[in-house]
Amino acid sequence: MEKSKQAGFTVLEGLIAVAVLAIAGLGLAQAFSQMSAGDQKDRNFSSRDKVLDTVRSAAGMSVSIRNSYYWPNTVGVNPVLDSCVTENPSFVIPNPTNADCISGRTVPLTLYGPLVSGAGALASGAVAGPAGTPVYYDLFGQVCSPPSTTCPIKAWTTITPQCPPLTPLGPPAAKCDVAETLTVDYYVEPAPVPKAPDFAQVHGSFTVSVFQVSGETPSINTVLPKPSALPSPGPTPSNSGISNIHCPGNSVQWGHQCFCPWGMTLVSFIPAVCAPM
Repeated sequence: MEKSKQAGFTVLEGLIAVAVLAIAGLGLAQAFSQMSAGDQKDRNFSSRDKVLDTVRSAAGMSVSIRNSYYWPNTVGVNPVLDSCVTENPSFVIPNPTNADCISGRTVPLTLYGPLVSGAGALASGAVAGPAGTPVYYDLFGQVCSPPSTTCPIKAWTTITPQCPPLTPLGPPAAKCDVAETLTVDYYVEPAPVPKAPDFAQVHGSFTVSVFQVSGETPSINTVLPKPSALPSPGPTPSNSGISNIHCPGNSVQWGHQCFCPWGMTLVSFIPAVCAPM
């Protein structure tokens, strides 16, 4: 009898064993749950980083900004960008406040990718859009539409031009014809859909030279004004204290700009030819 008691388990010992196993099972379940949550977090960051790499690389490339206004299928998509990187063909009065690019104004941007085909055509689609119409991505970093649980990441962009200064050491002019720099801000964040990846919005920016984008020289006003827009007739004002600039054709310098002389009108823009009125 004594031997049988030593070989068996009491009821209390059995209950203790069951409790230990239950605690161990609970610990394993919690560990697996934490591992699963960690894996999901890593997957979220991986998806975010794939989209971020695409948008960030395009935002810093002059060719991507050029592609966003230059090609037939992007003409008119970003009118503010176009106006700030190219000369305005219309005539304006010799007053920088009437130029068509506003310095420091942030506007929505549809940003295209950098690829151009060997045939000289745009080979990239939009990689980011305005905040109201962003570009959506799936969890593998591919563009998709419409936003859904399988298309849960969005990317949007803005652009801010900066005009050249009126004087070499002065602040940027309020308005200009061709800006000096462009700052592209990009944002990548979860779309407002069920089960979207859980990560905070990512924001970054790049500033590029307009000359690298369009080849245009930054300028307050590069076009000749209509003579009727000039102040009352009189002799050509003195340019004392102002750096000389090259005025095309038979136009003359007045301040920082070029005009037709008094009593003459512009009959040809390229080349610039002024003739008697």
